Amino acid sequence: MHWNTHDRLSAMMRPYADPNVIYRVNRAMDNPDPFSMRLYQARKESGYSHAYDVRGLRINGHRAPNHNWMSAMMTGYMYGGREGMYAAANHLMQDLS
Repeated sequence: MHWNTHDRLSAMMRPYADPNVIYRVNRAMDNPDPFSMRLYQARKESGYSHAYDVRGLRINGHRAPNHNWMSAMMTGYMYGGREGMYAAANHLMQDLS
């Protein structure tokens, strides 16, 4: 799904959310920073890399870093607090469809 689509759908689902938070979270989800990449590598090495996966998202060959519940919620909180966490959850659910 294209970024503009993510932004528009998230704004429709949460009309009172700050559009800048939605924008930043969506970009961060699709373009992981070095911290997110290191967290992903550490989870792979620990043997629990699939513990927080969203069912059905990895089957479609979608991005692995930042597209699981733990990474998404951490990214959302870093970029927008509680509102960012809602935006991150919206992003994951939109990627499922």
